Amino acid sequence: MKRKRIAWFSPLGSDTTSPDIASYVSRQVLPFLRDEFEIVLFHGDVHPVDLYGLEQHHFLCAMREHRECPFDLFFYQVEDAPSSYFSRYHLGVAPGLVLFHHYRLLTPPSVAMHHSSFEPVIEIVHERRNELPPFMVWPEHRGPEARRELALAGGLLFSQYRAFEDYQHFSDPRLITEPFVSYLPVPVTVSSPIQSSSTEFSSTHLRVGMTASPGMEGRAHKVLGALAHRQRVGASKHVRLVWLIGSDERGRAEELIREYGVESLVELREGRCPERWQQLLPEIDIAAHLHYSAFLSPHPYLAISIAHGIPVMASDPGEAPRLPESLTFAVRPGEHEANEISLILAGFAEHRANGHDIHAVASDREFPLQMALQVDGYHFSASSVAAELALAFEIVARAMALLAPRWSALRSAAWRDIERQLASPGFTRLGGLAALGSLRSRSLESQHSEGVLP
Repeated sequence: MKRKRIAWFSPLGSDTTSPDIASYVSRQVLPFLRDEFEIVLFHGDVHPVDLYGLEQHHFLCAMREHRECPFDLFFYQVEDAPSSYFSRYHLGVAPGLVLFHHYRLLTPPSVAMHHSSFEPVIEIVHERRNELPPFMVWPEHRGPEARRELALAGGLLFSQYRAFEDYQHFSDPRLITEPFVSYLPVPVTVSSPIQSSSTEFSSTHLRVGMTASPGMEGRAHKVLGALAHRQRVGASKHVRLVWLIGSDERGRAEELIREYGVESLVELREGRCPERWQQLLPEIDIAAHLHYSAFLSPHPYLAISIAHGIPVMASDPGEAPRLPESLTFAVRPGEHEANEISLILAGFAEHRANGHDIHAVASDREFPLQMALQVDGYHFSASSVAAELALAFEIVARAMALLAPRWSALRSAAWRDIERQLASPGFTRLGGLAALGSLRSRSLESQHSEGVLP
């Protein structure tokens, strides 16, 4: 049987330590999918890395490749980062299956996405409207939700369970009235249980790891406040923090550390990404994943810590209720947050100072690994996530095949409408915009992206 042909949109990064969740997911699951499907990678990178020898192109070449050898499905990943712009843009050109790592976005959108006319276009698809929206008359969409991307997705996957639950209340128009919707965890690969390694700190120190941003929602200030409290009461000599930060966060992180006066208790490491966090785990006794926000969660770092049997402090009622009780210490955000963190650290520090193995949280060494990879019946292992994604490919590809003729006709009509309006005398009198009139001489076939829809 012929393999389905998948256009896989993902940032690839310039090396294998990209901080993007999308590139991390691609690196995890593609080895399990590349033989089952014919996968072509599309990216927006200047110097992309080779990924498992798969064919890859810049995303502006996607429609050219589609014309030469049609894809059965376009697959996108959306996250709250500029690296996701190209996937979000192209979704309006060729709808498909979308994996949402975030659906509430703090990153400002591009002008085209912010003023998208996706709603009237969807009305045309459903034959509730006949005319295309006016060219260069753009509606403005407010609010953090990725409404355009949610509406244009032919199938939806959510890597955060809270987002999956929230989508059930989404009432905007949809390209497909009842699309395929499912929860798909961020995959985790566990090579072996964590074995402690030596660091610059004494082996008697409790070693706390953290990947938080220096901003308010990362809750780093609460962890530093707990360290400051332990320092004030003379109980800080057995606690040290290793803080993995983004490459552009050192200034703000150092400012926070100085503000709390805990310079001697904190070691900063730059280059936050999933792979580096996994490499750091052998140096960690307990991880602080306290991010508390309506927008983001600390995945995939939280899942990686749990999967390796590392005890974690997590926000309650954030991610904590869905985590294994044997490894999770829930912390309530608010006035007493730093005190709660301090008490948890005190208990672990006492065990560490007495030479106890902090990793031996469960009597069975394999229990944390098995439990963490099957929370609430969902399997977090890379092979299981890949299998679920393969099933979604098959289901959504069938739905998109039914939509394809109508969408293709609409895309061609949109291009013809743009060419007509660019040729109008009124448009060519608009000063600098008259240069766009040169597009009249270019046919639709010569445009790599055909980017004329919402």
